[in-house]
Amino acid sequence: MISPLLALFNRSLRQDVRAKSTYWARAGLVGLMLVMMFTTHLSLGWSGAPGLAFFASATSANFFFIGLAGLSYFASAITEEKEEMTLGLLRMTNLNPLSILLGKSTSRLFGALLLLATQIPFTLLAVSFGGISIRQILAVYLALAAFIIFLSNLALLFSVMSARTAGAALKTGTVLFLFFVGPVLIPGIQWVLHEYSLIAASQPAPALASALAAWTRMSPLSRFAEVLSTGFTGELIGLQFWSNLALGLACFLIAWSVFELFCRDQKDAVPRRGFIFKRTSKLRLFAAGRPWRWALIWKDFNFVNGGLTAVIAKLLAYAFTGLAIVYIVDLNNTKWTWSGFGFTLMLCSALAGAIELAIISGRIFRQERRWKTLSSLATLPLTMRSIAYQKVAAALLAWLPVVIYFFIGLACATPEIVRSLQKWWEWKQKVGLDRALRVAIEWQAIGGMTFGFLLVIFGIHLVVMFSLRFKWGALPMAIAAVYAGSMFAVPLAFYMMGQAAFVGLITALVIGTGILHVRIGARLEELAAED
Repeated sequence: MISPLLALFNRSLRQDVRAKSTYWARAGLVGLMLVMMFTTHLSLGWSGAPGLAFFASATSANFFFIGLAGLSYFASAITEEKEEMTLGLLRMTNLNPLSILLGKSTSRLFGALLLLATQIPFTLLAVSFGGISIRQILAVYLALAAFIIFLSNLALLFSVMSARTAGAALKTGTVLFLFFVGPVLIPGIQWVLHEYSLIAASQPAPALASALAAWTRMSPLSRFAEVLSTGFTGELIGLQFWSNLALGLACFLIAWSVFELFCRDQKDAVPRRGFIFKRTSKLRLFAAGRPWRWALIWKDFNFVNGGLTAVIAKLLAYAFTGLAIVYIVDLNNTKWTWSGFGFTLMLCSALAGAIELAIISGRIFRQERRWKTLSSLATLPLTMRSIAYQKVAAALLAWLPVVIYFFIGLACATPEIVRSLQKWWEWKQKVGLDRALRVAIEWQAIGGMTFGFLLVIFGIHLVVMFSLRFKWGALPMAIAAVYAGSMFAVPLAFYMMGQAAFVGLITALVIGTGILHVRIGARLEELAAED
């Protein structure tokens, strides 16, 4: 007889364990382990402690996937019920808050721990490769397990407190970022304050320094560095394990105590409208105004992507970031140049642009699917592909600030780029490189940049496709798929094709992007017919 307290937990755990996705996830993780083993063999052979290198790669992959799970899978534990307006129905079953938390979150935690345990027999092969011991492997997996417990309950806490999964993921990511950078950030802030003569001491006091040292040891990254060092003979369970367990338990208890406060009443969910002002307000300059000739672009730009207000806010935010970079460079007494500033601005714009595109692509059709309005759009005198292209155009308008700052950086860096090309030309003429070698170097550089660009385009299509297939977690799943696919495809291509690897990789990306492009259109038509 199952206790009423554990009824939902038992049902959720059975459902998750028996789901097809669980078996696919296990097979994918094992496949990724084999790919890492193959890659390590290609790069190191049987020298240089290949077992340690292989297990370090596996640890990095696990940490990466755990972080993605915390920002999607765990963060949606309670918010998915709020967004689907089913939390009230769940409360009508007389389930108390503890039962709901155990059933909606702890069951997911158990599933994640089981996926982690699945890898252990395969990673134990690293011992036979050399350079690592069973004690080190077990210590790392215990550290990963403790981190999963902490992260899942941290995400659960913000899932209880937030109305949407995106908000819970953002809060979880912010706290997690502070958790990792806090021991470095606090001394840095103190040093900056000392530089401005706001405080007397430039270094933390002994008590604060001890606390920061303990904080650093609580990080799984610090624990990994300690355990994976050569000749590790330390304790199997360290401070990181117990501290992460304690933090996870504290987050769960807080989530339990505030559940009634944040989940007592079920509010009617409404679509997000961005930063829109009325035409009669003092800020009417930022109002949506009259519809444009392309009404769907106008609607999505203003009501999905924030409109002119969001564009101006991004312009100011990126400008502030650029000024902060200049200030940091000047503060470190580094020689400041326009070309260096331009390269930094280009790099930051490219990274911010890739992140923003990924986020936009995940939500471009999400609201239409969630509110079942695709059928209404299908009644317009437009094809579904034309509708999709207009929504993409609206998203690109919201992306305009990134493009502006990228080209500002390019303009600043152009003289240095021209000088570098001239130096390369003079060097290859002076050295007299073999023509075949020179062409190979140039084409490898062009191929690498083209591959990186096409990989981003392929990833964006994959995010859109996943957003049309799954209700939550499209962006993390796409990132995980691109990461795992790259881990497999890149070394295999170089192993089989040698210098022509980029040709095969670029061809595969073009074909894959084309297939996804066609399938997205077909999927939109299917969803419009279903609605």
